[in-house]
Amino acid sequence: MKGADKLFALAFALVILLSFSARADYSGFYAYANNSMLKISACTQYTNIIYVKNLQAQPLTFRVTSSGTASGFASLSQENFMLLPGQSKEIYVFISPSCKTSGQYSLKIRFETLYEEKILSQEVQVFPYYNLVLNSKNLSSSFCANDSISFSFNLTNPGSFLEYYKVSALNISGRGVLSFKQAALLPGETKNISLSYSNLKPGNYKSYLSVESDATQLISKIPFGFKVSSCLPPKKPLMQAIKDFLLANLKIVKIVIFVLLALLVLLIIILLLKKNWRRIADWCSRKKHEVHTIIERRKALMEMRKKPYYKSISEKRKLLKMAKAKPQPSRYYRRVVAKRKKFPCWLKWLIIILAIIAVFAVAAILLFVVFPKAGQEVTSFFSQAGKSIASSASKCYKKTVAFFLRFRPAPAVKNETNASKNVTVPRNATVAKNTTISKNATVPKTNQSLNKSAPSNLTGSSESALEKAKSFIVLYKNYIILGFAVGLVLTLFFIFIFSDRKK
Repeated sequence: MKGADKLFALAFALVILLSFSARADYSGFYAYANNSMLKISACTQYTNIIYVKNLQAQPLTFRVTSSGTASGFASLSQENFMLLPGQSKEIYVFISPSCKTSGQYSLKIRFETLYEEKILSQEVQVFPYYNLVLNSKNLSSSFCANDSISFSFNLTNPGSFLEYYKVSALNISGRGVLSFKQAALLPGETKNISLSYSNLKPGNYKSYLSVESDATQLISKIPFGFKVSSCLPPKKPLMQAIKDFLLANLKIVKIVIFVLLALLVLLIIILLLKKNWRRIADWCSRKKHEVHTIIERRKALMEMRKKPYYKSISEKRKLLKMAKAKPQPSRYYRRVVAKRKKFPCWLKWLIIILAIIAVFAVAAILLFVVFPKAGQEVTSFFSQAGKSIASSASKCYKKTVAFFLRFRPAPAVKNETNASKNVTVPRNATVAKNTTISKNATVPKTNQSLNKSAPSNLTGSSESALEKAKSFIVLYKNYIILGFAVGLVLTLFFIFIFSDRKK
């Protein structure tokens, strides 16, 4: 009995193993499928066909059920049916995993009759359904602080049905702006997503854009980084900055300088008048007295002429002397005269002239330092002007010497041949036709030919110098006017400094 029990147990185990194969073959019926491994995609419907055939000589009634991890998204076309002897039938298993489903699952289809049961096992591998494609359009890595920082992305729905998407991004300092946060895309539709930031401080930033699909629960995320720089222009040297400012605001600078110079001149004039008011008053009184004496003299002469008899000559001379009498100079006038004797006037004017020369030299040096190109052009202009003046002077000297040589007496005649050359021929005299002049005969050059060429070169050089001077004046007239104005103001200032002061 024990041996029979062992054999029965082995037979039962063999029956169970054979029931798990892709094809179950028994004496009563068999059931099989074409594939033992099913590979399908989520969000799609797959139809699995199972073939069943009755091998007995009598009809069989079948009951079909499904089990396993894939039975949750699998359904049978028929669960109960009957097959006549030798009849076969196709059973459809509809496998439709949800969009969130992915991975590997097992599916078991159980066939039961009154006499036996069989199980058909299959493996189902579900791949995710990708209905979300997110691409970056342009991701610039550097921006300026004042630029509009914007990034562009493309969202595409490659699926086969309408899908809803949620869009999110990293909000940097509360300044991130999305073109939209929710969108519905038809199959094959594409939309542009723009992400922009504003008023960001200089620095390095990191951000991302994330899109999540509603049905499939897929998430696509694109991280990116960018840099914000100040983009300020490089600092210029002080002299170059001052030069650019003056050139950019030349009209305003001219007006300001003109007003300041006018105020300075007015102030100097007022100070000079205030300082020398007593001297001016004395001069005016003296002139007034001279005019008064002249008028009195004329009146006296007119009265004398009206008298029938003139007085003696002595009385007339006394009247004339009285009319010519000058008033006594004041103490201030005598002090000024004494000071002038101590400090000569020529020395004062010499110091003023030297100061003016020094001012113009300093102005020229500053012009060369601030505007080196102008300084080079000035030096080249003066060098060319000096050369042209020297050449013109030498040509004038030669011309003068040649002009005075014309009035010198002719040299003495040494022989008759030289004397015969100066013989004049009368108008009525006939000249032999056969007379010829030898090729070696020399014709004396007159001074007129020499004098004709000199003025042309002289005028050409003078005209070129004048044109250069004119172009230089037109090009740098502003600096010339400014230099002369500064020199004038400083001259007045030095006159005020070195003028006689009241003690």
